[in-house]
Amino acid sequence: MTDWLELALHHGRIEVADVLFARSLARIGGDTDTRVLLGAAMALRAPRRGHICVDLALAAEAEDSPDLQGWRPALVRSPLVGGPEDEERPLVLAGAHLYLRRHWAHQDGLAQALHDRARARPLAVDCAWSQAALRRIFGPIHAEVDPQEIAAVLALTRTLSIITGGPGTGKTTTMVRILALLIEQALHQSQPVPRVMLLAPTGKAAARMQEAIAFVTAQPELLPTSDALRVAIPTAASTIHRQLGWQARTPTRFRHDEDNPLAADVVVVDEASMVDMSLFSKLLDAVPPHARLILLGDRDQLASVEAGAVLADLAGTRVLPPPSHAFARVFAEVSG
Repeated sequence: MTDWLELALHHGRIEVADVLFARSLARIGGDTDTRVLLGAAMALRAPRRGHICVDLALAAEAEDSPDLQGWRPALVRSPLVGGPEDEERPLVLAGAHLYLRRHWAHQDGLAQALHDRARARPLAVDCAWSQAALRRIFGPIHAEVDPQEIAAVLALTRTLSIITGGPGTGKTTTMVRILALLIEQALHQSQPVPRVMLLAPTGKAAARMQEAIAFVTAQPELLPTSDALRVAIPTAASTIHRQLGWQARTPTRFRHDEDNPLAADVVVVDEASMVDMSLFSKLLDAVPPHARLILLGDRDQLASVEAGAVLADLAGTRVLPPPSHAFARVFAEVSG
């Protein structure tokens, strides 16, 4: 019988550490089928190549891999492999994708948190105020709707916004205008100024974020609002790790989580393409349910070092899809 584990090791598709991990699982679970052990080894290797799972259909195309028609049934029968509900099993099989359970948990939790935000009821907006404010900032109404104004209305009415585009497309300008609108809205409603948290994945990215915001707030033509409002827009940015409260003794756990959320009403994440699946999951746990989450980045640049291209997956197609009828109605009411 072919030893698929040793064959993949020989061809350099996995490493010795992956083999040792798979052999350890075999001893624990009592499964010696090398097709199953190969899947386990490749699931461990996947994050080192930027993925959170193994696509068995793609992997089976290699000459030194088992045929998918026999590989997947072997995994289904294995005591090491289960579905999302089989929490005691170390591997999760979803269709033709095999995950280590912790990576599945990160993906599932993140997807649920984002889904909840995306599907929440629109937030209430004083449309008379918003129409005047949007016209002041974005100019008169034209036949073609400005995508930046769409982003602003989304941020006013939703707790999840994604602003993506290449260099020079105005992501930072749009974000600063959104912050100005949120602060002005609070003052208009005689409410406290929202607590804004500006985050980036690295110290350099945080410094660039600060410089970009300071530049926009200093340009009245980019931000046509009062001097007092421009001064109220925060410019101090920090890394995600620092704000979450990274702890050396427990590096995979942070001080802020679902039980101890961040003290913020608006959380802005710049260079979001660099944030991996695990860190994104931890961040979503710590963002309060009421807080707006605004993600900025270029889906085609600066991929995350660890596994999971979250922003690229969220941004989807490069072509802006048409809005739903429900959002079109909301946009018309809020923008005029």
